[in-house]
Order: sequence, then C-alpha cells, then structure tokens
Amino acid sequence: MEKGKIVVFILIIIIVSIFAGCNESMQEENTSTDVNLLPLNSIIMGYVKDSKENNIENIKVEISNSKYDWQETNYTSTDGFYSFTVFNGYFVIKTNHEYYEAEQTGKNIEKNQTIWVNFSLTDLREDFSFSLLNGKSDKLSNYRGKVVLVDMWATWCNPCAAVMPELKKAYDATSRDEVEIISINIDSRENAKIIQDFIDEFAESGIQLNWIFGMDTGNVLSEKYMKEGAIPTLAIFDQKGILYFRKAGVVAYEEIPYYFPETTPLLAPILEELLD
Repeated sequence: MEKGKIVVFILIIIIVSIFAGCNESMQEENTSTDVNLLPLNSIIMGYVKDSKENNIENIKVEISNSKYDWQETNYTSTDGFYSFTVFNGYFVIKTNHEYYEAEQTGKNIEKNQTIWVNFSLTDLREDFSFSLLNGKSDKLSNYRGKVVLVDMWATWCNPCAAVMPELKKAYDATSRDEVEIISINIDSRENAKIIQDFIDEFAESGIQLNWIFGMDTGNVLSEKYMKEGAIPTLAIFDQKGILYFRKAGVVAYEEIPYYFPETTPLLAPILEELLD
C-alpha cells in the first residue's frame, strides 16, 4: 500500500515537471520574439510638404510592420519634419489629415540604416480668385467657416436665369454666418454692366438677387469645375473649403418647379446635412 502511494507521488512530480518545462519553453519562445524587436537601431525620417513645396506641420504619420503587428504614430513638427526609430524590416508609412489627401508607401530598411521618405500632399481645401463687379478681387478662402454655393452662369443662359429664384430661396432661408452664395459669370464677353443690368431686371420683377456676384478671372472656374462644359453648374463647398457637391444643370431649393426635370437635386437637404 505504501509502495503504491510512493509510485503515485512520483508520477505527480513527473507530470508537474513536464508542464513546467512546457511553460518555460513557451516563455522562451515569446521572449525570443520580443528580442527580435529590441534592436531599434534604424531610422526612417522625412518631410511632409504640400504641392507648392511648403512644409506642413501637425500631419499625422503612421508607421507599421505587419510581421510583428507593430505600429507607431508621430506628428510633423513646425517645419514639416517627422522621424521614427525602428528595427529592420518592411514598413508601411502613411499620412492622415482631414485637410490633405492621404498618402502611403512601403519601404524596407536594414539594420543600422537611415532612410528618407518624403511626402507631397494634395490640399483638399479648394481656393480660387474671382473679380467682383466693383473691380476688386475676392477669393473662396475668404469665406472659410461658411458653406459656400458657387453658381457658374451667364446672362444669356435661360436655365441660369430660372435657377436664380431657387438660389434666392436658399439665400433667404439661411444665415450669412453659415451660408454664402456667389454667382460667378463665366462668359468673358460679359462685363460688370451687363451683369448688373441682369440683376436690375430681376429687381424690377420683385426678386432681389442680393448675394455676391462676380466674374471668372482667367477662366479658372470654368476649366476646373465645369467638367461637362454646361451652365448653370453649381459647386457647394463645406466650411473647410472642401468640395462637397457639384452639379451641371438646374437645381431647386425645397420643391422642384413643374418646368424643371423630375431628377432635379434639392439644395435644402444638402444644406441641412452640412449645417448639422
């Protein structure tokens, strides 16, 4: 009987030793993986610039190595510089910022190596200049913080004239602190007097076109936003100046007039979404 107890006791010791050995080997395996990550002796660095070669600060730069599920985040300094100290291997580097188009690239780096990875980002915020009827110059970026409706038109265009009352409804239904409308004539043959006469004719019929009117300087708008080459064309920019909506053809405010196509887009839901 005593002999049997001794045998059981020895078996228990053997089993415990086996499990302890397994645990130790697992710990050694995990430790070996960690050891591979320890030599942070390589450097990835670079500058983030815009399309005009200006350095951009506070751009989020993310770097990752999928093999080890390793990633880090950094932000560019005031001179657009970023840097990471890494181990050797293949890395994916990408940028992220609400105002700029994201960029991504992959790079392999060896031990004790320093490599440069520069980025040139496209600014998503639109900007352009146009001439006011009084001869002064204005630009879209002067209206940052507001939703801006840019109406591209000409006085001889009947659909353009038909859209004016709908723009008037949008203008009257919104605050100047939140929404601005800019109607820019894209016909270089038409001058400020012709445009003002058009505005006056509407006033005589009881419709005050009392928002901003201007002229396309150097055909900038027609080349960039009138992709179909048709007027009227409406472009809506959000508070940051990012293009949110663009449509060639007529638009309505809340209800589609009977003489407009059934597929006419409504401005009210778009503005509500942007102002929410």
